[in-house]
Amino acid sequence: MSTTAPDYLQEIVPPYQPSRSLHSGSQSRFCLPAVTDTNKKRTGARAFKHAAPKLWNALPSSLSTITSPTTFRKRLKTHLFLSNQS
Repeated sequence: MSTTAPDYLQEIVPPYQPSRSLHSGSQSRFCLPAVTDTNKKRTGARAFKHAAPKLWNALPSSLSTITSPTTFRKRLKTHLFLSNQS
């Protein structure tokens, strides 16, 4: 995702950079921004800057590593459909 995303999205949602080498380092994950103020916790957690990385990081790696937007959309629809069946 980070290689095909527009520059403005890459600035809003930076990729996760682990401080040391991890097995999960090859996965495309994004940083979750900290929301500190109590009042901001209610609205800040719903903001795109916070919600987008949280949703992306919750996807299985089989989806988040797909590089083709067309393939990603097809498999995401299938994933969402199957996850709502149970």
